[in-house]
Amino acid sequence: MTLAGGGAGPRAGDGVTVSATTARANLLWARALVEGLVAGGVRHLCLSPGSRSSPLAIAAHLDPRIAISVQVDERSAAFLALGMAKATRSPVALACTSGTAAANYLPAVAEAFLAGVPLVLLTADRPPELRGTGAAQTIDQLGLYGSHVRLFRDLPCADEPGSTPEMAATAAREACATARAGPVGPVHLNVPFREPLVPAPEEMAACEDAWKAIATKLRAAMQAAAPGASPAVPGQPALAGLAARLEKARRPLIVAGPEAVPAADAQAVFALALAAGAPIFADIASGLRGEAVPEGVTSCSHADFFLRDEALARMAPDFVLRLGGIPTSKTLATWLARHRAPMVAIQPDERRRDPDGVVGEVVVAPCTALCEALATQARRGARDEDWLAALRAGEEGARVSVAKAPREAAAVAAACDVLPPGSALFLSSSMPIRWAEMYVSELANGVEVFANRGANGIDGIVSSAIGVAKASGKPTLLVTGDLAFLHDAGGLRAARGLRTPLAILLLENDGGGIFSHLPVAKHTEIFEPLFGTPHGCDLAAVSRACGIEHVVATSLGEVASLTEATLSAGKVCVIEWRTDRAQTVREQAALARLSGVHADRVEVEGFAWQVCSRGPRAGLPLVLLHGFTGTGEFWLPVADSMPRRRCIIPDLPGHGGTDAPVPPEAWRLDRAADGIASLLDALGVGRFALAGYSMGGRLALSLALRRPDRVAALALVGATPGIAAQAEREARCASDLELAAAIERDGIEAFSRQWEANPLFATQAALAPAIREAMRNQRLGQDATRLAAALRAFGTAFQAPAHGDLGRLSMPVLVMAGEHDAKFSAIAHDMAARIPKAALRIVAGAGHAVPLERAPECGRELEEFLKRSIDA
Repeated sequence: MTLAGGGAGPRAGDGVTVSATTARANLLWARALVEGLVAGGVRHLCLSPGSRSSPLAIAAHLDPRIAISVQVDERSAAFLALGMAKATRSPVALACTSGTAAANYLPAVAEAFLAGVPLVLLTADRPPELRGTGAAQTIDQLGLYGSHVRLFRDLPCADEPGSTPEMAATAAREACATARAGPVGPVHLNVPFREPLVPAPEEMAACEDAWKAIATKLRAAMQAAAPGASPAVPGQPALAGLAARLEKARRPLIVAGPEAVPAADAQAVFALALAAGAPIFADIASGLRGEAVPEGVTSCSHADFFLRDEALARMAPDFVLRLGGIPTSKTLATWLARHRAPMVAIQPDERRRDPDGVVGEVVVAPCTALCEALATQARRGARDEDWLAALRAGEEGARVSVAKAPREAAAVAAACDVLPPGSALFLSSSMPIRWAEMYVSELANGVEVFANRGANGIDGIVSSAIGVAKASGKPTLLVTGDLAFLHDAGGLRAARGLRTPLAILLLENDGGGIFSHLPVAKHTEIFEPLFGTPHGCDLAAVSRACGIEHVVATSLGEVASLTEATLSAGKVCVIEWRTDRAQTVREQAALARLSGVHADRVEVEGFAWQVCSRGPRAGLPLVLLHGFTGTGEFWLPVADSMPRRRCIIPDLPGHGGTDAPVPPEAWRLDRAADGIASLLDALGVGRFALAGYSMGGRLALSLALRRPDRVAALALVGATPGIAAQAEREARCASDLELAAAIERDGIEAFSRQWEANPLFATQAALAPAIREAMRNQRLGQDATRLAAALRAFGTAFQAPAHGDLGRLSMPVLVMAGEHDAKFSAIAHDMAARIPKAALRIVAGAGHAVPLERAPECGRELEEFLKRSIDA
């Protein structure tokens, strides 16, 4: 059957009968299109009002199987449909009039194409004879979306000869099938209509009769189209190969990126991790943070935090199985690019998701099914237990740190904490998803996380979230920034009358918060007008204009209670949380370094210490004391080789950023030891392990003798219990006082040259130039007066010899010296013989400065010693 009854389109001079035939043909054509959409799985259509699309609007309205959402702004309508399609994992249709209305779909189309979301775009158009003539509301809509759609078809007009209902329905059904087949994405049907567009009201009954005459036959011809064929699980050889690679690796890693699996399928990934003995890095949008982690599985939510710690970051995986998309965390992505371990990506299609070029192989397969199949074959091989322990310690330490989140991030965490099981969370691009990635450790069971991470734009965020709530029926929390909120202010209209509860946490910092964290923020003279862009708008007025409740929260507790009340009461509410961008940057900068190396100035009893720390916050810490002329930086290479340990490294009095011991006569090792004990009190540290080098070794010995109740284990490296002979002490006293005077008189540079010429440090000439330069810079950075005071206070000559006290050491003790340091090797043998059950290690190839010259070996010896002592 030809819809126009075999006649041509209307021409000048045609009568009423031809016009009525065209109008009827348009409506029947549109109804056939809707029939094809339904057969293709479409149940939602987002419509923007317009004249040229009238047949499509009426046809959808006449089909009870289609739910229509009307949105004035086509851009917002497209993102509303995007959210619906994300939530239902089914195609959603869009219909609009001709002209720029269709152009407004482009941002959402680009997002859908990159994110793999099925949309079916129906853009009404002028008939071919009116294109390029200057007709109103006419643009070139042919191929309008370019490479951002998987299919484009310009349909004939309904009244063209040969236009049949089967043709229209088949075109719609095939478009849906293409949208659902891999790679999933948007499709575009351009639908021209001639005028008159729709029948007159009095003709609608006749049109309905005409439709009934063809509907049954058409529906039978269409039938329900099967979903696009999903990729199959790889065959046995491929699965066996993946299982073998997992088993062979000593440091295998599963990276679960955005949309790795639905939240309901998280256990499939955990089962694979358990069988393979592989840890998981779980992205906030991976589907894994809303499920309890089984016993025996190491799942990390805070890799973004602990990979900032060089001690952990330097430990590379040797095989990576990546599930889903590119990780949200730039820190994680940079780490993966740094090490370039062999990586296999499990994806729903062949589309490249690899900007850093780290993926060696792509396996196109449904992730859940592949994990289930692979779990039955995977076997745990020999694993690097230190690697696993370091990741667990890093995760534990990060979870302690996230409790101190910046005020803006803390609001995100507070709102997420009260999400009910089975609800939905939509995270805006820019800072909201980053805050959640860093600071939300876990979600309630079954919480599904959504985000527009295809193009990563902030446009259409409000509409997308409303689409998720509308289509899923799940209580939904949207976290968005103020600029994204304003960008899609018109989209808020779609929340009016929404039957699903929706809480919108609005982070108000009067501008573009993310730019304040980027290098461009250093350009202070242009930053605010060009990047910070303070909006100066009354956001509550925006909400009120759309009839939406808007409240300003004044505490984190109120953020949580308002979110909880909104979701439980079944209403829609915007919860505004006001912060200061500059303050947020300062808070984040202070906290982001907690998982890695950071320095704090701590005042105790009127005396200020500079304290360098690194590593996880949990566990018994290791306190490291440097030697004369050094700073806490001296121990960092050793600390970095011990990623499981929390290391606390103070600058000793008179060194680096710590106050000078003035007057020196009132400061001896005993007072310094008591000062360190008080410093650790201020840091909340009770018992600790202790290691000291050279002057720091003598100080560590004094502290262990004075506070044996607090020192759980003691390591002395290149250290001495003092000078036993009186005459030798007097001679050393004179030389130390003379050296102190020279430091003050001649300055640090002259002293540094003299110090480097000491035969004791001759073996350091073989060190890498960068290390020698770093040590030289430590010395040159000292203050001459303070360093001289330290020498007068803590010089070996001013220490009472402790040889006779060594037998009182009751804690485990390790004595260490370098092979090429004959003097201190002999002292180490003597000390070890005097200390009950002391362990002695002479490090091959090292001179006096063992921690500097042989940092990895020194770290291994310390780690093994601590495992035997405090970890046993």
